[in-house]
Amino acid sequence: MQRVAIYVRVSTQEQAENGNSLDFQIDKLKAYCQLHEYKIVGEYVDAGVSGAKSERPALNKLKDNIDKIDIVLIYKLDRLSRSIKDTMFLIEDLFKPNNVNLISLSENFDTSQAMGIATVGMLSTFAQLERETIKERMMAGKIQAVKNGKNINKTPFGYIKKDGQLIKDKRTKDCVDFIFKKMLEGKSLHETVKLLEMSEYNNLKKWNFVFVNRMTKNKVYCGHTEALGEIIKNTHDNYINDKEYNYINELLLERKTHSSKSQRNKLPAIFRGLISCSKCNRKLTPFTRKRKNGDKTMYYRCNNCSSEGKKTISITEKVFEKKLLKFLKYDFKIEFEKTKIEKKDYSKILNNLENKKFKLQKAWLNELLTDGELAKLQNEINEQIKSIKAEEQEYNLMVENSEKQSNITGIVSNFESLYLTMNVNEKIDFLNTIIKNIVTEETTRKAKIYDKHTINIVDIIFR
Repeated sequence: MQRVAIYVRVSTQEQAENGNSLDFQIDKLKAYCQLHEYKIVGEYVDAGVSGAKSERPALNKLKDNIDKIDIVLIYKLDRLSRSIKDTMFLIEDLFKPNNVNLISLSENFDTSQAMGIATVGMLSTFAQLERETIKERMMAGKIQAVKNGKNINKTPFGYIKKDGQLIKDKRTKDCVDFIFKKMLEGKSLHETVKLLEMSEYNNLKKWNFVFVNRMTKNKVYCGHTEALGEIIKNTHDNYINDKEYNYINELLLERKTHSSKSQRNKLPAIFRGLISCSKCNRKLTPFTRKRKNGDKTMYYRCNNCSSEGKKTISITEKVFEKKLLKFLKYDFKIEFEKTKIEKKDYSKILNNLENKKFKLQKAWLNELLTDGELAKLQNEINEQIKSIKAEEQEYNLMVENSEKQSNITGIVSNFESLYLTMNVNEKIDFLNTIIKNIVTEETTRKAKIYDKHTINIVDIIFR
């Protein structure tokens, strides 16, 4: 049984003393709990307290007991708070983390239902707008402070902060000059780090490649400050100018590009991460062997089985490629359900049923329906919703399977003609896009001199 906390509030002292407004809210909320078989674990009443205040005696008690509650039930949203910001704080930072749903009787607002989630989204939009407005003002203030010479960022190596402004640090100034001098001479990052470790600056800090690389990317050493995505120029003394900064970074980029090309020149493995071992179900690992003529051949084997001392079979990439093409051409089969699927909009049907429930609730609030009549009608609608959702799930599965079957058929029928026109890198991208797993088995064929062991394809699991 769901544990419910009832929260009611009235704002004026007159209403508090009269009591009618409070009694009306409590009676309606109790009737709702009885109708839905909820267990009331607490009644929290703020009498004569404004909804604009976030600190209220009863609300504070409710917050303290939040771990003992499943649902917070209110008569109207403005009873909880008149501030969007405070309402969103309670929902997002208090209720959600503690798996507590909020239900508002008058607005048919329930954070466990689609309508409630949509309402939270709208409230969140307004709250976000309020936050963005404040943020924009703060950003404008920070940018103006930077333009006035104030440093709002972390103090970088080579500088100290004095009266909010950056000035060169006498203790580390020569070291920074040394770093940029070596970079301008064309030294690599690793060479510069080694030179620092052998220099008088070795004890200033523990030098590494990453730190020096970050220094070369930081425009603070050009005398500029980055504030909230905007570069404010000439805010303090510089170590290098813009031309020197660009030269260093162009040189580093050129070296990085050359290094990437060298990596790409290594033999790529077409079936890396795709072939499963028939014994342990782990993926086969690619490796190369050098032939007498110096050429490298790509092989695949199970390193997991090998490490456990099990007998493993290796297969060349070229042979496996032929097996894949043959399997898809002659052996791969997929069963089709030849049924025409009629398009249905289940969301519209479900929304109509939710609206019916809302209208019934309104009628009950206006005392046009008795508790028994409301319960009977709502149960009938709930059964319809349950049935429609089950039907929708089956429909979505049928559509998904139909689309998948259609896609697989198109891939298989055109696979060989597409595959044979591709280069190695294109094959890798293509296979990883469409195939999730290639299921294999090890087979043995009797021969005159010795038995021949190989790996054959049993099935292909498409994405």
